[in-house]
Amino acid sequence: MSGPSPGFTDIDRARSTYAAFSVLDPEYKQNEACRIVPGKLEKWKGNPLFRGDNEWEHDLNNAISSLLYDEKTGKYRLYYPAVDKGFQGNQTQLGVEFPPSSVLYAESDDGLKWTKPDLHVFKWNNLSANNIMFDGIEGIAIYDDGYHEKNASRRFKAWGDIFNVPDYNKHKLGFISQVVGTAVSADGITWTDYRRIQGQHDTDVMQGSYRPAATSSLYYDPKKDAYTVTQRAFRPCLDCGHCPIWWQHTGGCQNHIGDQCTEAQCNNTVRAIGLATSVDGNFETTQWNPNMKAMVNNDKRQQFYAQVTFPFYNIYLGIVSIFAAGDPVDTLGKDMVRCELSWSTDGENFELVAPGMDFIPLGETILKNGTIWHNDFDSHICFAASYPVQLEDEVRVYYMGGDGPHYSPAYGDPVHRNTSFGLGSIHPDGFVAVQGPGHIRTVPLEVTHPWAFITADATGGHIRVSVEHNNRTQRCWPIRNRAVNRQILRGCKLEKLIGQQVNLVMELSPSASLYTVGFRNFKE
Repeated sequence: MSGPSPGFTDIDRARSTYAAFSVLDPEYKQNEACRIVPGKLEKWKGNPLFRGDNEWEHDLNNAISSLLYDEKTGKYRLYYPAVDKGFQGNQTQLGVEFPPSSVLYAESDDGLKWTKPDLHVFKWNNLSANNIMFDGIEGIAIYDDGYHEKNASRRFKAWGDIFNVPDYNKHKLGFISQVVGTAVSADGITWTDYRRIQGQHDTDVMQGSYRPAATSSLYYDPKKDAYTVTQRAFRPCLDCGHCPIWWQHTGGCQNHIGDQCTEAQCNNTVRAIGLATSVDGNFETTQWNPNMKAMVNNDKRQQFYAQVTFPFYNIYLGIVSIFAAGDPVDTLGKDMVRCELSWSTDGENFELVAPGMDFIPLGETILKNGTIWHNDFDSHICFAASYPVQLEDEVRVYYMGGDGPHYSPAYGDPVHRNTSFGLGSIHPDGFVAVQGPGHIRTVPLEVTHPWAFITADATGGHIRVSVEHNNRTQRCWPIRNRAVNRQILRGCKLEKLIGQQVNLVMELSPSASLYTVGFRNFKE
């Protein structure tokens, strides 16, 4: 494996890469002419890849999932949750009972055709022929640590409310909400070495506690020699009283205003994105820092529900699910969850890239005479899978899509939300585009290798690049009418400038999109 997964890194590669939008010179006024937008995502024509067709998959619901790709073998692994009364355990919050959840497993040799193998680990309605990997679990993130982990028996890492690993009966605690632990695996299927890192009593103090309900991603960060887990930060305020979350159609704090939950406190008790980092890079023994707020929306009706977070060269990116809180429930066209992009320079404090612009667009619902005539599998709900997969000529973005409102009627009702697994693809490195027309200039960048390069799509147009250093300008050969991936800019010789700083100045035509820039060897 070349570098940590996900693979948007320069580790073990002879290059230095920068997200173009993140290195624009704020003093260069002409930069304002260009737009910063999400990259264009094309949905696979064969979507959905699979539906919840097993009897225990009628309520995949949010299905916040982990997608792992092994570039050596080409194998894909998917871990996704489901809700069913036949699973172990349940929760009761403020007198409202929620059915139990489990984590299911699927795999593929090409990322397109998927199978759900019988694991024979847990029973569902007395049948062990099912794909249940963890039973009674509310939220989990799974990571392939094959690059960093030297012990092959601990290659795969899991973080969440994993308290019933079948090989370790002494750790079976029964279903206790918000109990958090970790486990490891050699093959991503059989899990061992459960370690509890939060007990139920720890969650009495909500600020900083771990919230596995919307655990979205886990990764090792070589910049920090630490692991990071993205989860829910239920209460980003220090003074939220005893309020439950705002907004839920049952049990939400809007229905519990009183001495212990004032209206002001309720208004601050919204869904938000939280992050927790390990103290060091030893997963089995490390302590974990508190769950800290990474991003919260000031508009409480557009709440940050979950986020897939990953390093992206010089920055960090997130695919964040945004929930339309307070919408009417059980209503088509309302109560939706959209996917946008966020970013961070330090991996701890995030902001939206282009507020209001979807990265994974929702599908369509068409009604005729008040009845459903057409309803795409992803017309209402979007939850990205961690992680996007970087291939040679594309980046695959997997996600779970829902065809009904977030709060929907029970299975069998035509408005019930059915969740299915989908795929979209973008240009290599094509998450965020600097889009023409216009001129842009970067901040000073250190030349680390003898050739400058760009990753871009200039189909139907052009991108012209110049290198500025000490009042001298080198003009590189333009990129015309084609899409390129780490394309060397001929005409600009930089070997004598290695170790020095230069500015890249670019002209983008109206149809051009620039994704990443950097420096590389002629052969990587």
